[in-house]
Amino acid sequence: MNTFRSLLAATDFSDDAQNACRRAALIAGEQGATLELLHVISEPSLALLRGFFPEAAAAVSANAEKALELLREDLVAGKGISATSVLKVGKVAAEILAAGQRAGLLVVGARGHSPLRDLVLGSTAERLLSRCPAPALVVKRPAQSHYRRVLAPIDFSPCSAGVLAAAAAIAPGAEIQVCHAFDLPFEGKLWMAGVPDTQINSYRVETRQQALAAIHQLVGSLPALEKRTALPAVMRGDPARVILDQASTCGADLIVIGKQGQSALEEFLLGSVTRHVLADAKCDVMVVNA
Repeated sequence: MNTFRSLLAATDFSDDAQNACRRAALIAGEQGATLELLHVISEPSLALLRGFFPEAAAAVSANAEKALELLREDLVAGKGISATSVLKVGKVAAEILAAGQRAGLLVVGARGHSPLRDLVLGSTAERLLSRCPAPALVVKRPAQSHYRRVLAPIDFSPCSAGVLAAAAAIAPGAEIQVCHAFDLPFEGKLWMAGVPDTQINSYRVETRQQALAAIHQLVGSLPALEKRTALPAVMRGDPARVILDQASTCGADLIVIGKQGQSALEEFLLGSVTRHVLADAKCDVMVVNA
């Protein structure tokens, strides 16, 4: 099964960014991957500072370079991983995206200077997560051990197989639970039309059985997953709420979810379910580009 051969961890030296770098180092060590640590200094901010305090501007760059190298040394010490540190000056999202073109996995912290909800519903992080060609791992917890329990929500779109493959790749030793949320088409109209409860309940049971069969077929098409998947969870309800509840119930330490863009326009946006999960999940979240 494919694993990630190169990782990019972007840091602004916040606590969450440090967690992201440590998680990236843990993954790199587990998979024998190379790791690049990237810090981007905002060119507009640096130019403004340079105009008023030229010496301070020079110190900012020098201190950032030193902090980045110290972080690299700390991460590689005794771990046998290969890591480089890169300092860039420019537009933050653009520089990270450019570096992401050559990485197999982008790793970022959940929060920088503002909460993830503000970032995801803002624009810098959303552009980053939606436009990066590589899968993006958003780290919310300190990296204390390898991932052990992964929740992989799927909707049977073309992205679903990629979600399962990515879940297997990011956590080679983890148990994977596949999750699907469903609603009955036209259920409200069926009630209004006076369709008996027994028929509607039968419709629900059939819909659930069809979803379970589809999950087994999909997992069966990825042989390396069969021995690692828990019993699938198929539940009726709002997808974001089902995913978050199931992550809590099964004790997931990682959710792997598709970006959910379908149209050409949506390829530059995150789906509403993905945004909700990113904002409210307690565990790490990996976003897979279809």
